Amino acid sequence: VQPISGKLTRHGIRYNAALAGRTVDITIGDHRVWSCTLQPGRRTMPWPQALRDRLHGVAEGHVRDSVSHETLWRGTVTWPGRGAPNLTDERGRGLRVDKWERLSPSFDSRADIRPQVAASAAVVLDALRRYGLDGFIVGGTLLGAVRDASILPHDDDADLAYLSRHSN
Repeated sequence: VQPISGKLTRHGIRYNAALAGRTVDITIGDHRVWSCTLQPGRRTMPWPQALRDRLHGVAEGHVRDSVSHETLWRGTVTWPGRGAPNLTDERGRGLRVDKWERLSPSFDSRADIRPQVAASAAVVLDALRRYGLDGFIVGGTLLGAVRDASILPHDDDADLAYLSRHSN
């Protein structure tokens, strides 16, 4: 059995086959900046393009399994250049790579928005009920509810659905 091995490098997350298929959260300094599923048949998941211009100097890094929260690696990462990565926006909010591979503020640093997202989802679900439709949560919203009893820290929307009686 191959031991689990993974670490952050200047090029991305380097890992062995034992980690392939696992979804991991990447933290740099105090900010969770990226989540990805480690692809089988690869040895490195490169840093997303949206992060590359911000990665310079030295910082502490952390790789954690997204489901079990097990720490897979913790250490120092060094990129070309001086200083430390700038992973906050002009308002000081932590940035992370979203599902469209763009940088956006993270719920990790804007905890006050989760109740707003939940309240908006409740309004939509109530409206569906008024029209005789049974709405429900799906996708990342369902995963967060089941796994963490909360909206996922890196999610920025609520995923809702209903079953239509009609077909095309």
